[in-house]
Amino acid sequence: MKMDEEHHGMDVWALASHQQIVDCMMLLSVLPARPAHDPQLNKAAYYIALEGVSGFALRSAVKRILQGSLGHGFFPSPPDLRLQCNQVMEPYVLEMQRSRRKSRIAEELPREVVHSDAEKQAVARIYTDFLATFPR
Repeated sequence: MKMDEEHHGMDVWALASHQQIVDCMMLLSVLPARPAHDPQLNKAAYYIALEGVSGFALRSAVKRILQGSLGHGFFPSPPDLRLQCNQVMEPYVLEMQRSRRKSRIAEELPREVVHSDAEKQAVARIYTDFLATFPR
């Protein structure tokens, strides 16, 4: 999978809106599900599981689930849905980490030092004095 092909220039980091979550849950509702003992508690569990998820990750995860990524054709549990979202974001997170690491390394590299003529002459004198200590 190429990251650019999947998100088509969308902001993959923008958090999912309430409406995006509702829309995705509606799409998933075509799958058979166990009856919820407490619908409010069930709804809360999904909101907790999806906290901090991007809209891109959620839409992509729903698409993958509907295409069979879970290996079964049932409505995903809150953790299953979150895991699918995390899986979608994994290459983006890794790329961000690589980029940050590369920037830190670049910042830590020694900078080219430009020495003045006086410094160069001082080093030349020290070197000459050093060489004079050896017998010829």
